[in-house]
Amino acid sequence: MACPRYWVLSQKAAERTVGVGCLIMSVFVLLPIPFANALPALSVIMLAFSLGERDGLWLLGGVLIGLVSITLVFAIFAAGAFTVLSFS
Repeated sequence: MACPRYWVLSQKAAERTVGVGCLIMSVFVLLPIPFANALPALSVIMLAFSLGERDGLWLLGGVLIGLVSITLVFAIFAAGAFTVLSFS
């Protein structure tokens, strides 16, 4: 399913970008939020596939799923903070 296509970044820029994204996603995987670890893990897997095959579609998919998981984690933290502050 992965093949070299639509690769717009240089290899060095792609490795650094994917590395930062994987670092952020790995921190989210370690957070003790029930059922919120699957999306960051899927994002890391897709980003790894994209680097291995130089596939821009997998890179785009991994980045999009990473952004969704970042939004989800921040929404969970915001809901928790709102709940704690509303009972104070």
